[in-house]
Amino acid sequence: MKQTIFFILIILSCVIGYSQKQINVHLAYNASTKIYLYTFDGFNKTLADSGITNEEGKVTLISPKNYKGMGIVSLENAGDIFVVLGEKNVDINMKTLQDYYNPRIQSKENVLFDELMLKHQKNKKILFGLYWLKPLYEGENDKSENFIIHEIDSIEKVEKGLIAELPESMYISYYLPLRWYVESIPGSLQGTGEKIPVLINDFLKIDFSDDRIWHSGLLNGLLENYLIMCESAGVNSPQFDSVYTLVNSATDFIFQTIKGDPEKTNEMAGYLFKLYEKRSLFPCAEYLSLYFLEDTENYCLITDKLNRQMEQYRVMRKGNPSPDIVFNDPLDKYNKLSEIDSYYTLVFFWASWCGHCMKELPKLLALNDKLVENSIQVLTVSLDTDEKDFKEAIQYYPWLNYCDFKSWDGNAAKNFYVYATPTIYLINNNTGSIVIKLADGRQLEAFIDQGYLNNMLGTKK
Repeated sequence: MKQTIFFILIILSCVIGYSQKQINVHLAYNASTKIYLYTFDGFNKTLADSGITNEEGKVTLISPKNYKGMGIVSLENAGDIFVVLGEKNVDINMKTLQDYYNPRIQSKENVLFDELMLKHQKNKKILFGLYWLKPLYEGENDKSENFIIHEIDSIEKVEKGLIAELPESMYISYYLPLRWYVESIPGSLQGTGEKIPVLINDFLKIDFSDDRIWHSGLLNGLLENYLIMCESAGVNSPQFDSVYTLVNSATDFIFQTIKGDPEKTNEMAGYLFKLYEKRSLFPCAEYLSLYFLEDTENYCLITDKLNRQMEQYRVMRKGNPSPDIVFNDPLDKYNKLSEIDSYYTLVFFWASWCGHCMKELPKLLALNDKLVENSIQVLTVSLDTDEKDFKEAIQYYPWLNYCDFKSWDGNAAKNFYVYATPTIYLINNNTGSIVIKLADGRQLEAFIDQGYLNNMLGTKK
């Protein structure tokens, strides 16, 4: 019986040792130094363990059970060390805190990672130069052009070869191609952009349900770079309908791959919603919101907080009735928004503490003559709580300026589903309907100059 228990304990210790890796840090001559281990969980890094070096400068940190991905060893009052947390333990040796930028890491996978990254950085610089030269020789010198094309093909084959020989059991066999893909996007926007269609197609092959991508620390960069690429392709390339078509297709694809995983779905939905709004891709935020709000199965996968934020795109859609705003005291001759007799009203939610708002208001003022010419009345709605701050900030602006001093809890902010400042809506006063949610005054000016308002609503009075 004792022998059986002994063997069971040995087996359990082996299993635990395999599933939980040790990161042994030796910081010679530096006792009592606090060291942290962070791992990646989706869009955020998570504190996995921490410790203080002993008299010999040693400390052992433990990675999460069954975690396979990238990690950060952070030294207090020094810097961070990027490490691969694969199948084996990792030993990190440094003589001083200043060695954090070039530590000795004893782990086959980490050594390979460093070697391959150095080769990749060298190849990337060469490729950047070749892609820059390529358009200069197109149609000018066949010999030089063919040489450049040959060199590009050769280096790209070398890049693929660096990965091909890695064992699939190593995390870097997954991580490196993904990282190189993310890094290649900014370069694809240079020159002719001929690689953009290929990169967009490659994006639609990524399995977002794979835990390895959620442990990579690359999700944020991947999605942000992809959006930038879509914006470039949608504007500049005739083979794509628009940036919105590209982004909405990606939205469909991503949530199809993670369907059935509520945790990943909710986290991805929250991140994309904020990202689309941050980049003023409001039609894409609306598409994402309706994807969840108008499908019972999807609706159950998001939190109540995210649901409330998304609801603005169902209630405040183009063509829907605009909420009214009843003023506490008359503004000029008006008691409420619906009484304003211009053809349009630009409703601008802002606050004196909002730096972006305070930069945007003077830009809007510069457009005032053009707004008046097009029968657009500006109504600013402040989320300030201090009357003095409000009056000082708005004194130079000749518009209808309103504040109920209730901040986010005011009826105006609630009824317009305002969750960030500035928030800007253009209202058609004749129909009482929402024309569009705007990113800024510059977009409004473009709408005026290019005749979009007339195209959307017919001839102005």
